[in-house]
Amino acid sequence: QNMYSRGEVESAKKLYYSDFITIANASQTLSSTLSSSSKSVANQFYISASKTEKQTYQIIAIFSAAILVFIILIHIITKPIKQIESAMLRFSEGELDVDIPYVSKDELGVLAEGMRTVSGNLKAYIDNISYVLGAISKGDMTVTVDVDYKNDFAQIKEDLVSIEDSLNSTLSQVQVAASQVSTGAEQVSLGAQTLSQGATEQASSIEELA
Repeated sequence: QNMYSRGEVESAKKLYYSDFITIANASQTLSSTLSSSSKSVANQFYISASKTEKQTYQIIAIFSAAILVFIILIHIITKPIKQIESAMLRFSEGELDVDIPYVSKDELGVLAEGMRTVSGNLKAYIDNISYVLGAISKGDMTVTVDVDYKNDFAQIKEDLVSIEDSLNSTLSQVQVAASQVSTGAEQVSLGAQTLSQGATEQASSIEELA
């Protein structure tokens, strides 16, 4: 303004344009710097958002896979448990011919195999007991207990053999007694015949004396 008042218009214009250009250049530089920084920040934000999105998808995929695996494991575990539970229920109701198809080397597989063994052994014992008692009831005293009764069940085999031996002994005694009764009856019959013959002879003698 002082330069204008002194008539130094051209100098004032040059100074003005010089300051303007400097400020404009500085503004342009600042604008370029801000634009570059904005682009860099936006790019970093985009990259970060993309990574976050990918990580989110990965977490969702992992979580979904974990749920699927969990469901499959539950099915794998509960299926043999239900089979064993059903077999135990039928077993408790007296049905020995139960089927447990689950086979494995894990704890449930061992339990299932144990159930099959118990079921098979008890069925074999009961079938043998029924066979032996049925034969005895029909008078067949030659029947034998040919099943291997294990551990505590061995007492059942001993009792069956004892029953058969006792019945055989009783029948033998009955046969001896019957034979003795038959012999006694024959002797009584013979004695009766002798008495009858003697009585007849005495009657004849009396008639002759008369």
